[in-house]
Amino acid sequence: MTPIDKMSFRRIMSLTGALVSERRRRLLLQGLAMLGIMLVFMIFQPYSHSWGYEHSDVDPVIAVMGMAYLLGFYVFGCIGASTMFSDLSTRQGRINTLMRPAYAIEKFASRWLIYTPCYMVVYAICVIVCEAARTLLTHAIYDHPVVTPLYSVLFDRDLMHAMTSHISDFGEIVTISILGFLALQSFFMLGSAVWPRISFVKTFSVCYLFAAVTLVSAIVVDKMTSVSGIHVGSVIDDNDFAIGVTLLTAATLINWALTWLRLGETDVITTKR
Repeated sequence: MTPIDKMSFRRIMSLTGALVSERRRRLLLQGLAMLGIMLVFMIFQPYSHSWGYEHSDVDPVIAVMGMAYLLGFYVFGCIGASTMFSDLSTRQGRINTLMRPAYAIEKFASRWLIYTPCYMVVYAICVIVCEAARTLLTHAIYDHPVVTPLYSVLFDRDLMHAMTSHISDFGEIVTISILGFLALQSFFMLGSAVWPRISFVKTFSVCYLFAAVTLVSAIVVDKMTSVSGIHVGSVIDDNDFAIGVTLLTAATLINWALTWLRLGETDVITTKR
């Protein structure tokens, strides 16, 4: 490894470009698979809401599509993050990672750029393509249907206000949704660094077990405090947004830090072997 004086943004971008070049076929296949699944789901929507398109003055599936896209954003993001360090499952992959002249945090940052910001951009493009296809298909099936592509909401202030005015604390919901995605994805990033093979299944199992234990613990604590006359729930309800932001942010940063440390530990283990 060549001498490195300090962390370099230029080196991070160089590593990112090298990773994209090496994984271009896999990344392209993952992107096409994601788009294909979204298009298949989209095709069934105009046919499953024929009455709404013929008799309604509003798009009958816009709420369903919005929830489906949000769910897909979480699921596909976690699946992608679980393959973030899949190359470390082989000795040659670990050696290739070790031989890159960069700090562990730079290697982590280069992969994070691909599987978080770049993923968000690619997913947004897939949503636009799906919504454009849904609009064209619906107009081809029905006469003068009311179709509102989700991307048009971003450019129409009146439409945005009409869709969000009945939702209280819309900004807080968006903030929690984004932070929740980053926190959940960070678990799968850490899982990929710990278990490069079959990472998604193993990480999902651990997260499911953790959620179950947390839920049971919360129920037990609630029962105990209610019996003792201590109303902890009212305090949490008054500060639920601040607590949620704090916990999600802390979980995200901790998981990113642990992933970075695990990547550095992998370099040391590979060197000793």
